[in-house]
Amino acid sequence: MKFKRYPSLARAAEALKKRGFSEQFILEDNCLILQESDREYPPAEVAIVEFHRFFPKDHNPNRISIVFALETMDKIRGLLVATYNAYGKVNLLEFMDKVKIKSRQGNAV
Repeated sequence: MKFKRYPSLARAAEALKKRGFSEQFILEDNCLILQESDREYPPAEVAIVEFHRFFPKDHNPNRISIVFALETMDKIRGLLVATYNAYGKVNLLEFMDKVKIKSRQGNAV
């Protein structure tokens, strides 16, 4: 998959919101939660449409940020933004490892 490159997390989030990823998700207890409604989604009900990683200028591994553009089975599109390092956010990595990646043709793979 080839995606547009963004100079910053803020620019990526802004562009993705304009493309319809307008909701905000958080990850709690191995479930993705839609902030507006508290609706919970297990990994099987979510697909990654695209994602972008951002490294700080000083390459400090404690401040790597990532934005996931996600779509749920009921067609809710939104963002999950996280900061992580090589040792942290294990629950995020475990959750995302179970989520399918949506192909450009619209199928989850």
